[in-house]
Amino acid sequence: QLVFGSPRKEAFHALGARLMPLVNAIEAYHRDNGTYPAELALLVPAYIPAIPATGMGNYTNYTYIVGHQAELNEGNPWIIKMHVGYGMGFDELYYYPKQNYPDASGYERLGKWAYFHE
Repeated sequence: QLVFGSPRKEAFHALGARLMPLVNAIEAYHRDNGTYPAELALLVPAYIPAIPATGMGNYTNYTYIVGHQAELNEGNPWIIKMHVGYGMGFDELYYYPKQNYPDASGYERLGKWAYFHE
C-alpha cells in the first residue's frame, strides 16, 4: 500500500530518507564549528564519506542554500531544494531544518521534506 498515494510521491519520500545522512552531517558540522558549512564539500570526509547522489535518473541535482538566501525561506539557516518538475512544471522538493513549511496551498509534506506543487 502506498503511504503517500502515488509511486512518484513514494519515490520522493525515499529520496528524502536517502539524503538524511547529509542533513545529519550539516547539523554535526554546525555543532562542531558554530556555523553551517558554506558548501557541502566541507563535510567530506570528516562528516560524511561523500555527498550523496539522488539515485533518481531524471532528478540528479539538488541545491544547498545557506545564509541570507536560505533565511528567505521561513527563516531557516539553510535549506536543500531540488527541482522535480516534469514537462513545463516547476515543482520542487524542499528540506527545511526548522520543519516550518508554509501552510500555503501547493505544499505537501512527505515525511521531513515538503513537495511544492507549482
